Parts: sequence; C-alpha cells; structure tokens
Amino acid sequence: MKADDTTLARVRATLDRMAEAYRGRRLDTLIDCFVDDPDVSLIGTAADEQRFGRAAIRQQAERDWSQTEAIALETGSLAVSAAGGVAWAFVDGAFRMRAGGGEQVLPARITYVLVEREGDWKIAHAHFSTPL
Repeated sequence: MKADDTTLARVRATLDRMAEAYRGRRLDTLIDCFVDDPDVSLIGTAADEQRFGRAAIRQQAERDWSQTEAIALETGSLAVSAAGGVAWAFVDGAFRMRAGGGEQVLPARITYVLVEREGDWKIAHAHFSTPL
C-alpha cells in the first residue's frame, strides 16, 4: 500500500506546511493543516499532551510557543502509505528549540494519519515521541 508519487508529494506538502507554520508560529495556518472534525487528535511528548479537537490543538501550539523562544520540527526521512482517501506517514526527524537561553535538539519520531478532504490532505491524527 505504498503511496503513489502524487499522494506522497501531496502528503509531504501538507506536513511541510504544518512544520513551517509551527516554526513560524502562524497559528491559523498550522490549524488549517488539521481536519475540522471534533475527534481530530494530537498526542505530544509530555504525559499530559493528549489533545482532541482543533481548539485543543491550538492550545497545545500556544503552550509550546510560550515555553520556547524558538522551536522547529525538522523532517528527516518520510514514509507514506495510502489506501483510498486515507494515508499514514512516519517521520524520523527532530525538534530544534531554544529556551531559557539554551539550545536543544531532540530526536523525534512522528506518525500521522491524514484524510483527503476537498482535494487536500489534512491531518486527522498526529503522535509525537522522543526516543530515549
């Protein structure tokens, strides 16, 4: 079920747009990358970071930004599979952040589930982890 080249490119475009909006702290653009469904979900790296719905995802981004002077999600390798209007992706990347005057890079493993809506791929679920 490996995604075809067109699906791969379109999913990559959504994930790149999301990462760029996160880095640039552009909240509306970031939230637009997620499907507008009440059960859209984002699981973060901290124990209390389980977010359901766009409003909760918005609050998570605002929280992340309030705790950092700069933060970026860097995408390394990307694997995408798809069936019909659903795609799932794995990213091996990193969080690069500056907080409290110090810089830190944390490896990140991210899984996404995306759905095709009105010609665009939108994130329905995202799960972020940092391997030990």
